[in-house]
Amino acid sequence: WEEACCPLVVLEAAPAAAAAAPAARSRVRPRQEPAAALVINQLAWAPDDSQILAAASDNAIRVWCPHSGSLLRLLTGHSDQAHVLEAHPYDPHLALSAGYDGQVILWDTAQGCILKKFSSSDTIPLARGCWAPPTIQLADGHWSPDGSCFAVADVAGQFSLYGAGPPCPPLLAAPYDQFFKKDYDAIVQDAAGFAAFAEPAAVPVYALARQQPLC
Repeated sequence: WEEACCPLVVLEAAPAAAAAAPAARSRVRPRQEPAAALVINQLAWAPDDSQILAAASDNAIRVWCPHSGSLLRLLTGHSDQAHVLEAHPYDPHLALSAGYDGQVILWDTAQGCILKKFSSSDTIPLARGCWAPPTIQLADGHWSPDGSCFAVADVAGQFSLYGAGPPCPPLLAAPYDQFFKKDYDAIVQDAAGFAAFAEPAAVPVYALARQQPLC
């Protein structure tokens, strides 16, 4: 094919057309890429239905009025996307957010200001290897039912509890490492294709989950 193929027609631009080509190219506007669409990562309703909160992909949190659909406030404070967002169960103007920047933020949504910040850099497991950057991404979080405290979970497998006042004695006595006794036992596939503990033989994992003591 390389030897058989040859150009059939060779055209040469006229001098005037060739001179005008660069000028024509200079007038062509560069193609503009469309802006990336805003992605909503999490939504939360205020307990009295007065506000809707949304954590978006631009790291900001928006507060909308559910009745008019108007934007009330734009809350900025996260340096990375927040995937944890929850309104206080009783206070309609108090909200919690946490994200991949390792920050937990308590918001006053009425004033649009930050009340308090917590950083996962304070909970880095020093004996669990090197973490870079010096914060741990936060993946989940919720208020307690009475709204007196909240908990967040990070990608290092840690669970951190925040609240007002000193911790109660049972929490102080809780060990750092907690796991079920059979978490490290061998698991096999039973005849039905489900996961089962090797010992005792063919016992489904879920069958013993509620009976296992914490270690």
